Amino acid sequence: MKRFVLAIVCSVGLVACGEASSDTTSTVTDSTVARDATAETSSTLSLTTTTLAVSMINEKAIECDEDAIGADMKTKVKMDKCTENFGVGNTDKNTWNCPDDGCREASLFKRVNGKWGTNTMCRKDQPMVTPMRLCYRTDKAAVATEDDVLPPKIACTLWDANSELRFVSFTGCEPSAEAIKESLTRKCQGEWVQNEYLPFETCDSGTMVKRAQKVMKAAGLTTELDGFYGSNNAKQIADFQTKNGLRKTGMLDIDTWKKLIAVAPAKGTDRDGDGVITPDEM
Repeated sequence: MKRFVLAIVCSVGLVACGEASSDTTSTVTDSTVARDATAETSSTLSLTTTTLAVSMINEKAIECDEDAIGADMKTKVKMDKCTENFGVGNTDKNTWNCPDDGCREASLFKRVNGKWGTNTMCRKDQPMVTPMRLCYRTDKAAVATEDDVLPPKIACTLWDANSELRFVSFTGCEPSAEAIKESLTRKCQGEWVQNEYLPFETCDSGTMVKRAQKVMKAAGLTTELDGFYGSNNAKQIADFQTKNGLRKTGMLDIDTWKKLIAVAPAKGTDRDGDGVITPDEM
């Protein structure tokens, strides 16, 4: 259904908007980025000469050539991940964006006509997908558009947040095996986080989790009705996902919820009119 995430709009003259907006929230709708059927199509052409649609552009990760990128940028750069024509990193000429606990934002690099450049920064803790994307143009002090950010398949490769379990139902990216393993084995003592909206992941808790557990139990899953979504719940959901042809994550996302209520219908009021009774509407 909906889950609260950080949202931001950078005002004119604002250079770094990461820390100033850390407490702002907005509601996320249940929309999943459409994935093109030709997922294996790749592009090795310079961006201005390719005829591929943006949704089809796909390149493998390669080692970043920081010297070449820095030469085009005319400054030293520190890169995190790269493909042939795209990269993610931070310029290394200042430290305002990188406190002791790490950089909160990253620059997006693109190679156009053989030359690297960057004009967009994004919050690293948010996925690169509308409406959750938190990106802005550094040259215009304006919110970044679809043309400014990484193509969907490139974002799956380079942007870590897009492959986090809690975001894959929106981004369409595949989560890592390590993330799935942690979902099924993580211990939650002292780490419970109250969450009122789908998706529910390991160590979430609250009244809505308890409502979801009632549906899970009615659908034949083994669970306590305690309002704590622990690794046991994650394992039960993972098995249910496998049996129903869903992506195995152990996370109770909207697609899994739809399968559950098909077995054990949830009673409530569909307040947002999306045709699905979610825990917060029960």
